Amino acid sequence: AITWTVDDGTVVREISNGKGLFVQSAGPDSKWTHLPDASATPTGRLADPLRGLGGLTDVTADGTEVIGDEEAGRYRGSMAADPTALTFLGLPDATVAALGDAWRDTRVDVVVWVTDTGRVVRIDRSWSVPATAVGPVSARTSTRLSDYVSLINIDPPPAESVASSG
Repeated sequence: AITWTVDDGTVVREISNGKGLFVQSAGPDSKWTHLPDASATPTGRLADPLRGLGGLTDVTADGTEVIGDEEAGRYRGSMAADPTALTFLGLPDATVAALGDAWRDTRVDVVVWVTDTGRVVRIDRSWSVPATAVGPVSARTSTRLSDYVSLINIDPPPAESVASSG
């Protein structure tokens, strides 16, 4: 489950579970839209922020920083850019396809903050390429993870508040 805010202040909620992706994008009292899976929106994939971290290379410790109210070690690394890694930056499938093979031989830079108790509390990913078929492209995500002691409901919203996408 993720909640994010658009530049205009609109709050968007998404729930991704085995039953699909549920998106509420017109405020807290609006209907949810049921989509087939997490890849149905560019942001749906962001509900899995730890994905791909096991494949980081050249990881180095880079000091500590206070994230929220906890001190966390900062670690820098990178992963090979490929179409999957780029979609986890929030780039839509159509944009990734339009890039052609401009991603080849490039890297996604990743910074991860980890507390002394082993909790990942922040993940930043960034990628840019100056020349593609559609011009220069860059993408960046920053994910904060918190409320580890809270239960989260990933059940679908009540059926009466869901509209089908198709």
